[in-house]
Amino acid sequence: MHIGTTYIGCPTVADDIALVANSATDLQLMLNVANSYANREKYVIHPEKSTILMKIPPKRSNTTSSDWKLGDNEVSVSKTTTHLGIIRSEKNEVSINIDDRISCATKTLYSLTGTGFHGTNGLPPTTCMKLFITYVLPRLLYGLETFVLKQYHLNALEKFYINFLRKIQCLPNRSVKGITYLLLGVRPATAELHIRQLNLLGCIIRSENLTLNKILRRQISTKSETSDSWFTYIDKLLVQYDLPSAAKMVINPPCKLLWKKNVKLAIDKFWTQKLLLDCQNKSTLSYCDLSSLKIGTVHKLWSSIESNIKDVRRGGIKARLITGTYVLQSNTSKFNQHEVSSVCPLCQYEDEDIVHFILKCNALFKYRKSYIEELEVIINSISNPNTCSWNSLIGAGTSLPGIVAAKCEATVILSDSSEYPQCLANCAASCEANNLSNITIVGIKWGQFTPELLNLQPVDIILGSDCFFDTKDFEDIIVTVAFIMKKRPSTEFWCTYQERSSSRSIEYLLLKWGLESREIDLETFEADSPILAGSTLPGNHTIHMFIMKKKKSTDS
Repeated sequence: MHIGTTYIGCPTVADDIALVANSATDLQLMLNVANSYANREKYVIHPEKSTILMKIPPKRSNTTSSDWKLGDNEVSVSKTTTHLGIIRSEKNEVSINIDDRISCATKTLYSLTGTGFHGTNGLPPTTCMKLFITYVLPRLLYGLETFVLKQYHLNALEKFYINFLRKIQCLPNRSVKGITYLLLGVRPATAELHIRQLNLLGCIIRSENLTLNKILRRQISTKSETSDSWFTYIDKLLVQYDLPSAAKMVINPPCKLLWKKNVKLAIDKFWTQKLLLDCQNKSTLSYCDLSSLKIGTVHKLWSSIESNIKDVRRGGIKARLITGTYVLQSNTSKFNQHEVSSVCPLCQYEDEDIVHFILKCNALFKYRKSYIEELEVIINSISNPNTCSWNSLIGAGTSLPGIVAAKCEATVILSDSSEYPQCLANCAASCEANNLSNITIVGIKWGQFTPELLNLQPVDIILGSDCFFDTKDFEDIIVTVAFIMKKRPSTEFWCTYQERSSSRSIEYLLLKWGLESREIDLETFEADSPILAGSTLPGNHTIHMFIMKKKKSTDS
């Protein structure tokens, strides 16, 4: 058997040898030579461990085991056999090996169950991952670097791998693939396999074996891009990861350690970008900071937990919240075939989404309070008070609508809650940052008739940005607006509202306090896009704009 002019009839590894021939006669001659040499050197070749595999079986004749002999013993013919731990077969060789590797890795996982590989009652995901990389991954990928794998082969490996990652992180199957890898900072199975294949190429290039060198030089110089050659496949990987071509490395072979380092860096960079691209524009990941995620770095979620059952279970809940897969009432109402309310079952105030669950729900306030206070101290200690503080991060008004109106030369009175002096200070800071010195700032609380509200001068327009987010405040807002309108009946209340529940309505409140409302089509001033002025803040939320005013009297 030759590749070009290079003889490859008896590749040998340690005490294993494979005899490769183009014809039955040639194979029998090689068996005779092997048997003669064994007799001369006084060792025995076990006939039952020797098997003949026909890669291209004859189409018309049935070949039996009696066609070949090793000395006086017949050599059996088999459709599959194992050589150096790799299954060799007449056909579908790659698929058979993929299935065998996955089966072996599954058995290894089961054998590690006793160490804590069983969900939230076991080890933290970081420890599970170390055990997986040490014991399971080598068995999953063993020998596969020698094959030319198709995409469906890689998909089978990835399916097994990502199912394991989701299980140890308590993530459902619908979680985004990219975030599943990046939370633990691990490479996909495909990337791990590519590292092994490129390292194998480096070994071949540095090898002093003349036969390997001849085959390498021949293949990279004669095979086209459409060839099924392993070297052609590897050349495509080198292009994919922006590494030097095999032809260049043959001329100037890289040293072992430098090559391994460059391969890992190139593959980690490529797959970090690819996984982040998979995560972008996913609505479930809107609250996940993607900028801190990369291969090789474990997310703080997992690196900060202790090795105990309580922390592991907490970590699982946090992971589902970060990935947007924690099932809340708003999710249940969207995907349930029956009519289910999206309102929070604990406080009954507004729709239970992730923001409400973590920050707003009154029923959870006593559990949240200690952590919020601690977080406030931390943020204020690391923030520049002139640019960022806890109050500016958590709901304090920055007066953007009023600032814009003042920039348009309107006479503006800025207002925020009188109960939070820091909010009013934020308004002042916003004015100062925008060089606006002649603006009045008044503290007003919805529904309370304070001296500040009673002494407020008449206005033409009241601007309210997303005021209607907590149903318990709806009437207080309407009452305050109605009182201001009494001073000047032509006053209008311009407000925007993010739709959080289709079951909410303020129609009865408008009727009760003598107001009427009309909706303004956002398209009329080009505000119907998910991206406004370069900002993606609107996103996929449903935003409405309304103009409210005093209802005209119908008395004759």
